[in-house]
Amino acid sequence: MRPRISAVGLTRRPLGRVARSLAVVGVGTALGQGALVLASPVLARLYDPRDFGIMSVYAAVLSILVAVASLRFDFAIPIAADPVEAVHLLGVSVALALGSSIVVGVVVLPWGAQVAGALGAASLAPFMWLLPIALLAASTTQALASWAVYHRMFSALGRLRAVQGVAQAGAQAALGLVNAGPIGLIVGDIAGRVVGTGQLLRSLFATLRSTGISGGRIRQAARDHWDFARVMTVASLLSAVSLQVPFLLIPAFFDLESSGQYFLAYRVLVLPASLVAAAVSQVFFGEASLRRADKPKLHDLARNVAVSLFVFSIPTYGMVAVGGPVLFEAVFGPSWGPAGTYAQIMAPSLVFWSVASPISSLPLVGRRERESLAFTAMELGLRAASLGVGALAHSLTVGLIVLSLTAVLLNIAALWRFLRVASVSLRELVRPTGLIAALTLPFIGLIVVAGHQDVGVLALLAILGWVAAFGLAARLSPELRALLSGSHD
Repeated sequence: MRPRISAVGLTRRPLGRVARSLAVVGVGTALGQGALVLASPVLARLYDPRDFGIMSVYAAVLSILVAVASLRFDFAIPIAADPVEAVHLLGVSVALALGSSIVVGVVVLPWGAQVAGALGAASLAPFMWLLPIALLAASTTQALASWAVYHRMFSALGRLRAVQGVAQAGAQAALGLVNAGPIGLIVGDIAGRVVGTGQLLRSLFATLRSTGISGGRIRQAARDHWDFARVMTVASLLSAVSLQVPFLLIPAFFDLESSGQYFLAYRVLVLPASLVAAAVSQVFFGEASLRRADKPKLHDLARNVAVSLFVFSIPTYGMVAVGGPVLFEAVFGPSWGPAGTYAQIMAPSLVFWSVASPISSLPLVGRRERESLAFTAMELGLRAASLGVGALAHSLTVGLIVLSLTAVLLNIAALWRFLRVASVSLRELVRPTGLIAALTLPFIGLIVVAGHQDVGVLALLAILGWVAAFGLAARLSPELRALLSGSHD
């Protein structure tokens, strides 16, 4: 019997174990992130740019706190020696998350207004009391997800991603309908982090009944992994601050409205990449850890995953780089025109970030945690300096152009740093990515040629162009076929 051919031209054969794991998490993530994508045009009409600006500062602060709340013991869970150590590392992570949330509460309850003012977002002050609640929810869920990765509970992770995305989108839209203002976006975000953890908790309780947990073993797990946690906490803090620098500095250098425009652009652009990254990163971390001692298999897995991610990122952000303003005005309305321009500027750097981010666990697999510190510190300094250039020029657009160019170089350097753990050179990626770019260029050119057309026509052309470019790239990518076929199992 001849194998069937899919819509994008890939031969339909049984998926390999790695591909099945990616598909399970990916489908759940797609449902959750798809709900957020579909809700974005609605939210853009229910909330104004200033509301999104306040949300951007809140989200930036929360992301930085989540990065250090558990002192990165949650990162050690997927590489635990055995299930007993894994569950006790989970205990360490949750205990630290609770303690961190209490400390944050002690700070923000009496001094929340001063903290918000120092961040250039005085309007955030009435909502600072929500920060410790969000921190506990986010940190605990993150630790549970790491524990699920250790046990290869990918179906549960897929359901978690789906429920979280739908809950966040639904709560934010419902609160927007009653004119809740910024608190609607914040509470909706918390709701998305809280719901969906039920199955993971049930599996955890079942494990505890058979394994048990003790304070002595928790302390022993903390001591055994302290060196790892210490290094990774500093690296994660620098990385989180580096990623959130725009949301912290734009309100201070410019205003909340500009921050809101940038936040919507960033959120919409990063959602597709996050969809892929959330599916790939957790599965990739677990599978790469299994292949740590088998260098050829680790090399092939890392190379094929990287090229497969380019199959997604080049067509996606190539279309945005050309049609960003048109697409944003068509989808979100004319008041969000600046967001479209910012999206256009960010798109080139996201081509590389979408590949580097999902495989960023490779230094952990290769036990090279310390080398991340210097690179991340440099990254933070360059990102801040880029926006400083914009502030000196009194132009956010100038700052974002410099930031995007800097981010392209940084992400290429990150790719080199991650892939060399698996002995993959950047030269190995040139030919396959060149093919993907060549297949995408004609469809980008079509949008340029049709630039005088109606906004709706251009948006439709961009969508059809992406489908065609992605389909051709997927059909002609042997790396993607190898990943799907199970050759890495």
